[in-house]
Amino acid sequence: MHDTDTVIREADAKFAAKDLEGARMVYQSALLDWVDDAREGSGGDAPDLLRDKITTLWIAYANLNKRAKMFKSATEAYEAATSCPIAGPMGSLWLEYARFQEERGRHRTAQNVYLRALVGNENDPAAVKDEASKKILWNEFLRMMRGQTKNPSLTLQELRDAVEKEHVAMMKSKPLEADDAAVTAEAGKEEANVAIAGSDKSLCSGEAPPS
Repeated sequence: MHDTDTVIREADAKFAAKDLEGARMVYQSALLDWVDDAREGSGGDAPDLLRDKITTLWIAYANLNKRAKMFKSATEAYEAATSCPIAGPMGSLWLEYARFQEERGRHRTAQNVYLRALVGNENDPAAVKDEASKKILWNEFLRMMRGQTKNPSLTLQELRDAVEKEHVAMMKSKPLEADDAAVTAEAGKEEANVAIAGSDKSLCSGEAPPS
């Protein structure tokens, strides 16, 4: 069986002893083993339960770096988690990632995290498939955007329409020639903004945050 509390306590003890690298290694070792167990269907936990536990560990690992004020490392941990075949589709992971960026005042990056989870980007489809999780993410995205646009009357449908019209349309566009492809790749490194009707505030940025 996989015990998240034991792993977190062990990491916390090392962190309290000012052994940040040791604490990181506790999480890294557990994650490697547990992800292998999930892939192989071993370890004694039901698949969904083990998926939840692995997601919990990824979030705790990112939070460890956050507590150490190693914000770049925390971002790298979240990015690694989103690429994890087990935890990557979990809405709770993406929600914590977006909140982390929002707390740091990186609203463009937080917006993009929501977009990657909900609609994907030019390289990947939407990461989260579970409808209940998507509903939570959309509502949190809406809450943040109401604050960012200073438009408390912004509706969920207006937000969805803006994303569909601008962001998803941009994702689906394909260059016709090789030169266009190079230009598109370069443009993908810049922020792409979506305007919400009645507001001059930006809705989203078009690229994953730097790790």
